[in-house]
Amino acid sequence: MLNKNEKYNDLPLDYLKRTLNYEGGMTKNPKDSGNWYGGKLYGTNRGITMGALAKAQKEGLVGRDVTIESLTTDLESVRKIYEVNYYRRSKANLLPHTLAFAHFDACVNSGIGGGARFLQSTINKLLPYNHKKLTVDGGIGPVTLNALAIVLANNEITEIAKIYNNYRENLIVTSKKINPIFKKGLINRINSVRKYTDN
Repeated sequence: MLNKNEKYNDLPLDYLKRTLNYEGGMTKNPKDSGNWYGGKLYGTNRGITMGALAKAQKEGLVGRDVTIESLTTDLESVRKIYEVNYYRRSKANLLPHTLAFAHFDACVNSGIGGGARFLQSTINKLLPYNHKKLTVDGGIGPVTLNALAIVLANNEITEIAKIYNNYRENLIVTSKKINPIFKKGLINRINSVRKYTDN
């Protein structure tokens, strides 16, 4: 059982299970740009693209023998990629539960830069009127984390997560880059995240 407002340095198993449930298994839909890498259709497995796998291999995080297909059963490689290249790289490990889950899942779904922009926009909305607003640049460093500390001291974590999820949904609804056939599923995903972070 995870405790609200507590920070977890390691990726909680509950977070991983929920995100993997949203991501599903092996898919090679040619209409999904994430399934392509270097001009070739590789597909995505458990939400991990060939680009993400190649990056993890280059960093020595997983072996060169790991393939998109093998991720179906190689759950340890899946966990390593999500923990190191998404959970920690996105700074979700520095955020309190349940905001940490909203941020982690958004970074998996929209990229770390996208998740960072959701977080920075959320912080700007909740900062005191006399506090300088953040530059929404998709990078989370000391300035963003210091501003977040101010927001956390003055707002309930569930309210912060609600605003974060609203920014995420609004981007999906208004985006012209996202294929319309995927929008309903993405919004259903955010609604599921809401149910978890609202408790």
